[in-house]
Amino acid sequence: MDIYENTTIFIACPANYTSGGPELLHQLGSELLRRGLDARMWYYGIKDGRPPQEHVYRKYHVPFVISVDEDDDAPENILLIPESAPGLYGWTKSMRKIFWWMSVDNYFTPLGKTFLMRPKYLFQKAICDTVYLFAPDPQMEHWVQSEYARQFVHMNRVPDTQVHFIGDYLQSAAHLQQMSAGGGLPPARQDIVAYNPKKGLAFTQQLMAAATDITWAPIENMTPEEVHALLTRAKVYIDFGNHPGQDRIPREAAAAGCCVITDRRGAAANDIDVPIPDIYKFDDVPQAIPAILSCIRSCLADYEGHVRDFDGYRAMIAGQKERFRRDVAAALPIRYDVPVRQRVVLQDGPHLKTFLSALLPRKDIEVIGIWYEERGLAAVKVGTKSIPVLYFEELSFLYQEGRFDAILLDSDTAAKDAERLQSAGLPENILC
Repeated sequence: MDIYENTTIFIACPANYTSGGPELLHQLGSELLRRGLDARMWYYGIKDGRPPQEHVYRKYHVPFVISVDEDDDAPENILLIPESAPGLYGWTKSMRKIFWWMSVDNYFTPLGKTFLMRPKYLFQKAICDTVYLFAPDPQMEHWVQSEYARQFVHMNRVPDTQVHFIGDYLQSAAHLQQMSAGGGLPPARQDIVAYNPKKGLAFTQQLMAAATDITWAPIENMTPEEVHALLTRAKVYIDFGNHPGQDRIPREAAAAGCCVITDRRGAAANDIDVPIPDIYKFDDVPQAIPAILSCIRSCLADYEGHVRDFDGYRAMIAGQKERFRRDVAAALPIRYDVPVRQRVVLQDGPHLKTFLSALLPRKDIEVIGIWYEERGLAAVKVGTKSIPVLYFEELSFLYQEGRFDAILLDSDTAAKDAERLQSAGLPENILC
């Protein structure tokens, strides 16, 4: 879908909600801003007057709106709709639309979760007979996050010319650091089997009841850092739930060095979304419990012998961010000359107003934020322009995202801050 100079891309995202889907939507917003495009989150379903943007997503610093104005409903603009909100299709008439299948199963949630519990062959037949909740639109493109989703839209007769693969990637640098050159796996492992109690718990409980001698560790009520700490200690991660797309926790587990054992549901049924050897995939039926436990025990007893079976999976995961960038560029080609600008962050200091006055009118420089140490301020208003306030921990994140090129330090305070920035791998220049 072509991007023109006057194109604004609205990314519909549920307000007051955190999960892998909203994370991916914000990753897209950040990537579009990195490319110099006009992208905005559109938060829908705001609850109880709360701020629509969850705190964990503020680090992306993607501008947002809480409604789309009539003037925005123009044919040069684009509305991206997540698969969990098909009802948004009818909210605009003129905007071009992209429907992003970040999962398949979540599309059917309004129709009743019991639908997903049917035997596999009935589920596939039901997919083939599916009627979309909106009319077919030859102008709408479909993005798919997984091979599972690609197969789904293909069976529903969406032309391949309207389909683009746009996956996602693990944001946590801690997971990716484990995968350098296919190695670097932490040596200190314990005989722990980690699992996600939000997925496939009934079958997992059958496994646990049949093997009370094994240490089972649920991933629940944990911070991302605590999840990572568990996965770098465990030898095995199991997932016997539904796989609505390329799920994050199995990838985090593999990246952290776990052997991964799954069922064959959803995206785990193919070797593209979950590319692990077939000996680690099982039907989640009672008859398979002895074989599953035998596989788990083998992984615990001979971890070093099994873990290298997942090198290919880890290599795929490590390359997903670069693939994401290439795929987004291919799906949204730019049809105009984007101005070449140096994107900078200004340090708050005695000369901030002077620097802003000098830099804001320039066409070769874009001030994307102001580095503040003091908490509580979200943005600085300069005339009609609102410049985001960034805190130190956000600087490294946004730099890794490719959102700016340099931090411009105030000469009066540069000496004490330059070393701090250098130790964090951040670029800086000193303004006099």
